[in-house]
Amino acid sequence: LSEREVAERVASYNLLAVGVCDAAGRLLGAITIDDVLDRTLPTGWRQRRRIGAAGVHR
Repeated sequence: LSEREVAERVASYNLLAVGVCDAAGRLLGAITIDDVLDRTLPTGWRQRRRIGAAGVHR
């Protein structure tokens, strides 16, 4: 699947993680919601969110 397809499935099903398997069906790892957010949202989004949550506005 492409990054976009993974993001769409995670969002559509409200998933926290998606397993990654090889052709034989063996689990290789997982893609987490944080992985998806880091790849799809602008660089630095976590820092901006923390600043907003602390009540500091720029």
